[in-house]
Amino acid sequence: MEPVSTPIKGDCRNDEDLEVGKESKAHEEPGIERDFQHANEDTFSRSILVTWDGPNDPENPKNWPTGRKWRALIAISGFVLMSPLSTTIVAPSLEIIAKDLIITSTAEVPMILSIFMLGFACGPLIISPLSEVFGRVRILQSFNVGYLVFNTACGGSQSKVQILVLRFLAGFFGSASVGVGTIGDLFPAHERGKAMAVYSIAPLIGPVLGPIAGGFLTEYASWRWAFYVSSMVDAFAQIWGLFFLEESYGPILLRRKKKHLMKTGATNLYTEHDFLNDSAWATIKINLVRPVKMLATQPVIQLLALYQGYLYGNIYILYAMFPTLWTGKYKERVDIASLNYLSLGIGTAFAAEVTTRINDRVYRRLTKRNNDKGLPEFRVVLMMPATIILATGLFGYGWSAQQHLHWIMPNIGASLFAAAAYVCTLSNNTYIIDTYGRYSASGLAAISTLRCLFGFGFPIFAPEL
Repeated sequence: MEPVSTPIKGDCRNDEDLEVGKESKAHEEPGIERDFQHANEDTFSRSILVTWDGPNDPENPKNWPTGRKWRALIAISGFVLMSPLSTTIVAPSLEIIAKDLIITSTAEVPMILSIFMLGFACGPLIISPLSEVFGRVRILQSFNVGYLVFNTACGGSQSKVQILVLRFLAGFFGSASVGVGTIGDLFPAHERGKAMAVYSIAPLIGPVLGPIAGGFLTEYASWRWAFYVSSMVDAFAQIWGLFFLEESYGPILLRRKKKHLMKTGATNLYTEHDFLNDSAWATIKINLVRPVKMLATQPVIQLLALYQGYLYGNIYILYAMFPTLWTGKYKERVDIASLNYLSLGIGTAFAAEVTTRINDRVYRRLTKRNNDKGLPEFRVVLMMPATIILATGLFGYGWSAQQHLHWIMPNIGASLFAAAAYVCTLSNNTYIIDTYGRYSASGLAAISTLRCLFGFGFPIFAPEL
């Protein structure tokens, strides 16, 4: 057969992503191997490339009907909601758990909450590379079963060691962070702002709903029911996902297409994403190293990881110390104190509404000014005013709480802080997706690792300050 000379269109990035790559040489990932780099050139000359049937191929996830895309995104968001909800659902009951399990160290009490983030830091380094080989859906649903088991077991803990170990394992299996990669699979660059805004609501609303539910469950039932109820909600998300969550990762879909064609009698087929001379496990090994390599070699990843790490460290100090402020200084009951977390939800919801309307509009306007060439840098414009608001809100929260002003004042500061944190997180994640294309899951895993380590460590030393 004659060698195929048509352009490869099977990459999970679309033409806009490729254009972004051309305009962003500084962000290319040096030394990151492609799955097919060891292929024998003779093999290619005698084989036929399997790719999408043109730019409008209905099997390409970017060309799916709008309803199908959004059903998949909502299913993903359900899974993504559970981990941050589970992280903070114990926040109002930390002192009660410490009393029941005889935990006396001031550093170990907040660790009941934050050790979930330590597991969350480790998980993406394994889960994201596996999802790039075996697909998003299979990995997400498999690891979610593990989370369901260990989170439920937390409710039966009888000692300090048990709850810490089980919380770590629940965090590890609950960190199947393939949602952002799914957005890159489904939506072209000019549509990702709205999709990212909707998706990002889950990880920011989860830490708000968690403490409110935990506060009322602790007050009227038991802290153990906080784990049982969150597992029930997760089971519903798992069932929803079985019906509406579809595989969207381009390389996996193209490999399936090749297998289908081979069953019809076609031979000498390959995709750009085949393992070729490498086995699947050899490719997994490459993918496992990629997030670490990106964190070690990419200045953009390093900078955003440190920024988000410091941001999340302060966020989780706020989550851990919020109950102490309201029950200690303002003398509120646990259930009433948990309602103050609504200020974080209000700030997040407001920021989501504003960002959804502005983000894509800014991107389109700047792209038009740049001769219709989109750049990842157009995603971070909103971070500049958001960072100022973030600092203002954090200062206002701390100062008003220290001065014991009316309860609305710390809530206003916390609300401003949460709103700005949402905008910064959204801008950072969308920037990484646009910059690294098919490797965005690994890039986000690298950032998530350092970010979660900060989220684990900051609440532990905060009580001593």
